[in-house]
Amino acid sequence: MLSESDKDLFSFLLKLDPTLSPREGLKKIIIDRMRMESRKYDLIKRRFERKYQMDFFSFKNSDLMKTPSWETEEDYFNWELAVTKLEELREEIERLTKS
Repeated sequence: MLSESDKDLFSFLLKLDPTLSPREGLKKIIIDRMRMESRKYDLIKRRFERKYQMDFFSFKNSDLMKTPSWETEEDYFNWELAVTKLEELREEIERLTKS
């Protein structure tokens, strides 16, 4: 039995796109949200690529990382997080799109 709040959620899903089933509507919302997150991490990644004029793999193996400053090390961790999250999100989006 569905609670009133569950019924409200299903009603909102139908209003967003009445052609989709509740499952498909929820899946679409999740994929859209993951794409927004993906864009955020892509912007972070590109900001570091512009700053250092190289991709993450090159940066990781560059002379800058032999004795990094505090700022460079912080950039490394933030850049690595962005690259990792971006890849994870892309894989999840692909998986959800196929299901």
